[in-house]
Amino acid sequence: METVIDRAIGGHDPDNRIWGPLSASEFLIVVHDVTTWALSNFQCFHARPEAEDLPTGVRIAADFYFTMMPRHLPTFASESDVRTLRKTAEPGLRAAALWWAEALLGKQESYKMVETVHPPARQWRLLKRRPPTGLYWLLQQMNAWPRRYINKQCIDLGSILSLYH
Repeated sequence: METVIDRAIGGHDPDNRIWGPLSASEFLIVVHDVTTWALSNFQCFHARPEAEDLPTGVRIAADFYFTMMPRHLPTFASESDVRTLRKTAEPGLRAAALWWAEALLGKQESYKMVETVHPPARQWRLLKRRPPTGLYWLLQQMNAWPRRYINKQCIDLGSILSLYH
């Protein structure tokens, strides 16, 4: 993930077979939005961000890389409450946010040696039980993403949000 980001910063488009139809600058916007979502608490109470709540199979398999000091973030009240990679110094939390970006955006899960699960199906599995406020925030961010990318690589977050109504 870091290599693809580094290359995108250098102006090289990511491989569209893995990451979908994105230019380098579009890829960086999408990764920024997903990592910001993973690092922010979108609950109405003090809670841990998604980056601290990795799926059990990931945490067990790679606990060394994701070791972090658990902490509860303040409640979400406005756009100023979002945390970016740039605002996050803790390596374990940064690694976890990058894992979320790779798991949600990339063609295959690198931590599994089983069949490839394409992004829309994997996104459904990983996002279906996440707080609706955070999903709504991510949906708003997706409005700035290229339509061709969303149509090919993303689930309709509205379908998950409709489960809450």
